[in-house]
Formats: sequence, C-alpha cells, structure tokens
Amino acid sequence: MTRIQILGPQRVRPSLHEARSALAKDGTVAVITAGWEDREGENQEIARILGEAPLDLRLFRRTEHLLDDCPEILAASQEYQHHRRELRDIYNVRLTHALAAATELAHHSIDSQLVREETEQAFREIRRLDDDHLKRGEFLWKQFVSCFTRKSKDRIQIERKEIRSHIESCAMTLIAGGHVVHLLHCLRLFDLKPLLVSRPLIAWSAGAMALCDRVVLFHDSPPQGAGNAEVFDRGLGLCPGLVLFPHARRRLRLDDAERVSRLVARLQPATCLVLPNGAMLSYEGGEWTPGKGIRRLNADGSVEHMVSPIDEIHEETR
Repeated sequence: MTRIQILGPQRVRPSLHEARSALAKDGTVAVITAGWEDREGENQEIARILGEAPLDLRLFRRTEHLLDDCPEILAASQEYQHHRRELRDIYNVRLTHALAAATELAHHSIDSQLVREETEQAFREIRRLDDDHLKRGEFLWKQFVSCFTRKSKDRIQIERKEIRSHIESCAMTLIAGGHVVHLLHCLRLFDLKPLLVSRPLIAWSAGAMALCDRVVLFHDSPPQGAGNAEVFDRGLGLCPGLVLFPHARRRLRLDDAERVSRLVARLQPATCLVLPNGAMLSYEGGEWTPGKGIRRLNADGSVEHMVSPIDEIHEETR
C-alpha cells in the first residue's frame, strides 16, 4: 500500500526528519534531486536534516549522459522541446484572452442571471482550453518516445534497471524541489511511477507538484507583470484530485479573494492546497490527512486551515 508524505518547502522550516520518522526509522534513503539540475547531488543539507547521507539516483545526470551517448535521443529531445515551447506560447496567448474575457464578465456592471451564466460559461471554456493543452502535450510526449529505436530503448532500460535496484534497496524515496519542468521530464523519461509506489515516498516543493494529476505553474506577480496560472503538463498522478501550491505566500495573492476564487473555479473539481513552510500532508489507507500548516483554497476565495481528513477529493478524468 502506497504511503506518501507531502511537505512544504524545506529551506526555512525543515520537517523532513519528522516525516521520515513517521514512515520508516531505519534503512537507507534514496533521493531524487533532478529539479536542481547542475546542482544535483549536492545533498549536504538533506544529509544534515536526516542525520545520514542519502543515495542520490542522479536522474538529471543520467538524462544528460543519454543525450550525449545517443544522437537519436538527443535529436528527438530537441524536436520535442521545440514543439513544447511552441505549444506553450500558443496556449498562453489563448489563455490570456480567455482569462481577460472571464474577468471582464465577472466585473460586469449589470448583475443578472444571464451575466452569471455567461461568466460560468467563460470559465468552462478556460477549463476546456487547459484540458486541450494537456492532451496536446501528451500527444507530443508519445511522439517523442515513439522515435526511439530498440537500441535507444535498451539504453534507457539499462538506466531504469539500475534505478529500480537502488530504490528497492532503500527504505523510502525522497523527491526534492527545484525546476519542476526538468524534474518531471526525468521522472517520465525513466517511467518511475511504478517504481516509486513500491516504497514509502516523501516529496516537497516541485517534487510534490510533480506527483499531482496536473502540474500547474503559478505566480501572480512575476517580474514581467501580472501572471496567469498555467496548466503545464500531466504529472505522475500519485496525488489524484489535488493541485498543490508550495511557496504560495510568495507566489499567490492569498489576500485577494476574487483572484483565489477564479483560480479555484478554473481548476475544479480538484482540491487546491497551499503548502507553506513546515506543512505536512499524509496519505495512507486511501485517505489524505492534513498535518500542520495545510490550507485549502475555497470557491468563495477564502483560505481555510485544514484540520481533518480530506473527504472530498475528486479524481480527475484522465
């Protein structure tokens, strides 16, 4: 049975040692730090918190070696990344206009049933746009992996076999944060979902985001101007029905009830949870139980502190 601990960011108020003790006190710990990119493997802080050195699975480095050793994978990866950027640019153009229309309707000077119905229709269109973007992204991924010859597939399987051996030799696996796009790419390339469920799992920040059905990139106030939450790609689906927001205090205007309400309306029926520093969320026996610090974004724009098991998780249609 899968046991998962989801944590808030670890830099300011680490809770990793507490989470580890709740799952397994003994045994080596495997860790995935691919989201750190070139800093992968710099695990001194994790080792200090745990009181022992973890075994880093080196997914980012393995991916880099594949690209260096297999021209076919490199060419397919470059084409995939080109099409992903193109798809993302087009999606964001459409998203900006769709959100502007929904927001203008929500602020319409006339409060009537017709305006309310058209506003809800505008949000349904945004949800369809998000879903269509996810489907197109899935198609691009299938095209990417379909380009591999038997030789390339065998090369990936050699790496995956070694990763599996490491995971099976450890008591649990940790997934750190960092750049969620690169982290997710590595997790999917080596098809790690079936391996990760074989042991207790702890994830935080971008690592937690990658476990959801959908990976949502978000920043309400980026340097370049007003930001729109972006449904980026499918995640691993180990946190079905959840959308997780680490670093939300810095990245979301949680005091803007209208903006929070629009975000929840757009991502329904998913449950939107904020993961501040020190937060903990546990999964065992088919039930999510919030620990300290977990807050839920509600449809009315409020931010609710969670104190009881989450009994209204909706598994999204895949």
